[in-house]
Order: sequence, then C-alpha cells, then structure tokens
Amino acid sequence: MHLVYISPVPWNSVAQRPHFFAKAALRSGFSSVLWVEPTPSRLPQLNDLQTKLFSVEADSFYKPEEIELLKLSCIPVEPLGKVYDFVNRKMVSDALRRIHDYSLGGADTVLVIGKPSRLSLKVMVGLKFRTVIFDVMDDFPQFFQGISARSMDKLNRIVIQSADKCFFSSHNLQAKYGSLAKQSELVLNACDDEFQSQCQSLAHERHLRSSSPRTFGYVGSIAEWFDWGSVISLAIDNPKDKVVIVGPNYAKSIPKLPSNIELRKAVQHSELPKLLASFDFGLIPFKINELTNSVDPVKYYEYVAAGLNVISTEFGEMRFRIDSGKAVSFNQFKEGLTPQQGGSITWDDRFYNVFGKMLFA
Repeated sequence: MHLVYISPVPWNSVAQRPHFFAKAALRSGFSSVLWVEPTPSRLPQLNDLQTKLFSVEADSFYKPEEIELLKLSCIPVEPLGKVYDFVNRKMVSDALRRIHDYSLGGADTVLVIGKPSRLSLKVMVGLKFRTVIFDVMDDFPQFFQGISARSMDKLNRIVIQSADKCFFSSHNLQAKYGSLAKQSELVLNACDDEFQSQCQSLAHERHLRSSSPRTFGYVGSIAEWFDWGSVISLAIDNPKDKVVIVGPNYAKSIPKLPSNIELRKAVQHSELPKLLASFDFGLIPFKINELTNSVDPVKYYEYVAAGLNVISTEFGEMRFRIDSGKAVSFNQFKEGLTPQQGGSITWDDRFYNVFGKMLFA
C-alpha cells in the first residue's frame, strides 16, 4: 500500500504531526510515502525574503528512504483563484502526472491531505485513490488575514466536505468542523516512539543534577501566538532560576527580556531528548485566541516523555489537562501548585487503529 501525503509543512522543518504521521504510516505497513511539499497559501510579504535568505528552522529528523519528496515551485497567488490556476497550470499538471504515476491507478494508494489548497482539490478531483483522508491538524484560516483568510476558509470547508473521512487533532476542531465531514474521527497528537525511548535512557541525568538553580524550558517556534508576558513574569518571579527558549523565531519583535531568559536557535529533533534532560519544567506559553483554541501541542507529549512537569497557558487541549491536574497554569504555579505526571502516548498507540482501517478496509 502506498501513501500520498500533501503536507502543510516542508520535510526540512521542525518535526511535528505530519512528519510523525508519515513515519508511523511506514511502521504500520505502508511500503512508501510520496510527501508533497506545501505550496504558498497567501500572497508574498516583505519578510518572506528574510526567511528565504536566512533559514531559522532545524531539520526534523533523518528522512527514511521510503519517503519521496515532491516539490512544486508555484507562483504564490493562490488567493487569486483562477489566476493561480492559469499561471501555475504546467507545474500543477506535472505534479498530477507524478502523483498519478506513483499511485499506479489508485487502488492501492491512500491520499492524506494535511493542508487544504487548490492543489489538494485538483488531486482529489483529478485522480483516483483507495480512500481520501483530510488530517485536520490546525484551524488553517486563522493563520491568515484578508483575502488569504477568505480563500483558505473556502478551501478548508470544501476539502472537509469532499474527503471520505476527516481526522481532527483536537476536540475544538472536531466541534467546529466535524458536522461538515462525511466521517469525523478525533485523533489527538502523541510522542514519537524512538523519542520516548531516548528520553527514558537519559532519565538518570536529571537525577544527577543539582536541584538549584532550576531550568524552565520551551522548545518550539516563536511567533505571534507566543505569550511573552507569561514567560517574563515567570522569570521575574524566579530570579535565581533560568528560562531557556529554544526554537526558530518568526516574531516581528521581542520585548525586553530579564537577564535570566536565554534565547537559543532551533536544534535537530535528535538533540531534543538530551536538551529536555537539562530542563526541570516544560513550558507551553501560547496566547489564548481563536488559533490556539484548536491546538493540541506535540511538545506536551514530548515533555511528558522526558519526565518534565508542564506549565502552560489555558488554551486548546491544554485547558483540559490543567483542569485534570496533568499540567498547571502559570498562575497556579505561582501559587505553589505542581502537576501530576501524565502518561506518555506514542504515535504507534494513536495510529494503530487508524492505519489498520486504511490498510485493511
């Protein structure tokens, strides 16, 4: 069985749900994956040039040889609809031919859409597959503004309605869009099996370290949804401890930070177990808004696998974990509360039934 995965992120980016989805598919019995790199969903902006010239990402992890990459160099005018179709007609046509050749008629190929796009629609309509699944990992329209947001909202709804089945990565996503889907299934995030094993092998390192000063750590992207206010307050309230922020920085500006906050560039996913072993607490400081309302952060599962207590703002799925004591809010931590250790859930656990249904339906 083959898998075509139209990804929302490039392979060479911080490891997240799409990477683990493809990896778990191979572990579950798929013979190969054709990973289609994402096409731009909004009109170009000036800061795109800086992103192209100075990469702030780190690679996810080694690409298995069973994963093939397909990249389209599309002109970024998707919100203009028919204009996009016209100027990118040859590149899209070539991509459809490549996917058709890979899928061998579609009887033994599953299509998974990780991001709604005009390309996704053309693949769904123009080619045949055993089944078509939309893995809804984010509330995609919330990432955009203006004409780009309206375009994404339309595409998002059409793909949800057209797919044979939709997986939703959070309760709020399923509540918001599930009624549009032919079949709706909740598939939360998880932790990589190999990552969990590496963390367990390093567990002794934390016990060997001195308990003072403590290290509060965050690993992940820094963007407009990052709640600097909570992090700065934590650093000020704990001046003898340090706060370490590790990841690519997409924020337009960063406020003045206390001296005990340290910013580091992104690291390879293979380096995370060692890094997390140097932390005492894992931070998830996201602003509470319409975008984060639908987020189940992979980093929560990785923090838990590394044996960290989690301090988080009350957004998305983390709100339920704070209510159940599996994490604490920044205010609760300030008041002296500490979370219970949550149980780690791996992608193999999460996807066992999902991929079984794909392979043997």
